[in-house]
Amino acid sequence: MIVHCNFEELSALKAGARQALDGYAPEPGMIAAPPEEREQVAALMLRLGGDFSVTTLSEQRSLLHAVAIIVGILRIEMESVVAAHHPADEFAVSAYFDFAHALSVQARLYELGLEMEALVELVTGGPVTEELARDFVFPDPPFSFCCKLYLPYSAFFSVCTLKFSVEIFEFHVYAKI
Repeated sequence: MIVHCNFEELSALKAGARQALDGYAPEPGMIAAPPEEREQVAALMLRLGGDFSVTTLSEQRSLLHAVAIIVGILRIEMESVVAAHHPADEFAVSAYFDFAHALSVQARLYELGLEMEALVELVTGGPVTEELARDFVFPDPPFSFCCKLYLPYSAFFSVCTLKFSVEIFEFHVYAKI
């Protein structure tokens, strides 16, 4: 699965990631991000050259957490700048747009996670486990993949073949009953 990002979103994420990696604490007495969270942000930073690929649900969750850290830092930065200056001040407006662009990416990553979870549940017929989140791989578009499921139908089992064609956003279900 591909996460598309525009230049402004990438710039905002990079700025927030640099703050997280530099141990940024926006106000005196606040604690910077813990080392394990900095590692997640550092891993995200390597991907911020353009659109990036997400191949597993576990990877999506890690990326979402890293972006959430950045969004949190940018939110505090925005609030601090607005409180220190006028809301229409150039720095306040710039801080707002950095926050809003990062928040937009966070929302898309969240939605992507919901879609990935739904596909895993549909294909496996059960809830997403940590093992499935780690091992179920989503190839990048254009792709289509097939799998066989055994679904209960009355007292018998039917074999369903699911074919997903993500590049045109549709999927087909063929059932032999």
